[in-house]
Amino acid sequence: MPTEMNNRITRDGLWTEVQINVTPEVHDALGEFLFSNGCKGLVTQEMDYCGLKGYFPPGEDMKKLEARLWEFIQELREYFPGLKDAEIKIRALPSENWGESWKKFFKKKWVTPRLLIVPAWESVPELGKGQHCVIMDPGPAFGTGQHPTTMMCLQCLERFLPQEGWNILDVGTGSGILAIYAAKLGASEVLAIDNDLEAIRWAQRNVAMNGLLRRIEVSPTPIENIKRKYNLVMANLVMKEILKIMNHLARVTINKGVLILSGLMLGQVERITHELNNRGLSVTSTMHMNEWATVIAKKRQR
Repeated sequence: MPTEMNNRITRDGLWTEVQINVTPEVHDALGEFLFSNGCKGLVTQEMDYCGLKGYFPPGEDMKKLEARLWEFIQELREYFPGLKDAEIKIRALPSENWGESWKKFFKKKWVTPRLLIVPAWESVPELGKGQHCVIMDPGPAFGTGQHPTTMMCLQCLERFLPQEGWNILDVGTGSGILAIYAAKLGASEVLAIDNDLEAIRWAQRNVAMNGLLRRIEVSPTPIENIKRKYNLVMANLVMKEILKIMNHLARVTINKGVLILSGLMLGQVERITHELNNRGLSVTSTMHMNEWATVIAKKRQR
């Protein structure tokens, strides 16, 4: 049932918090929806419930937003038939800069013993030998390094690196975090693509902050138009999007190259394994974190 709310939320100059309690498999899609409708910050970590929170500045018509949100959740059932009932809670927040305070949920974090993610607004500590730091300001783009799907991809970069002289294609780069770490690990060529121009802008900003403008190309070029092949291809997307471009993901992976797919739920691994096998790729291993899964496949020699 839609929540009851009051128009004073928008009249009094207060920020608004929209909390959606729903199964994690649709968090990414809901996050994109919230950002496209004026959300300025999104929090999914450090919560004691199965949901996410979006923060909206004063002036937004929250009644209309809530109606659109319920419609969107119903549309998601077409792609997620097992989607359980959602709960939406909307409340006005105290008068403070909630456009910035969401950042308190994004702190320095060691994703692996070798990799430290540092928010752009925090200082960079001294690192040990062989350790790397990635500076991030995700903005509205997905990828702070703290979501399980991103964490597994970063770990995969360390575990499944090709030999010297390798290149990488990061499909749906979001904040650019995977491309940045690949460059820091020694990739000779990094192409990061995304169909969201806002994500492209923030990825370029993060690449610049990490001093990698000459090493990483960030582009809106769709994968359908990419001709060359890569030693390592990564796609951290929902299964629906992965299936759409599966043929191209296989095509741009060189023989004996590695394809890493994340953004998957545990129950989706079997379907993805079947689709990969039909396209000449064999799953060599999988990673699990909470309800999420990452699949690592190698392209068979033809």
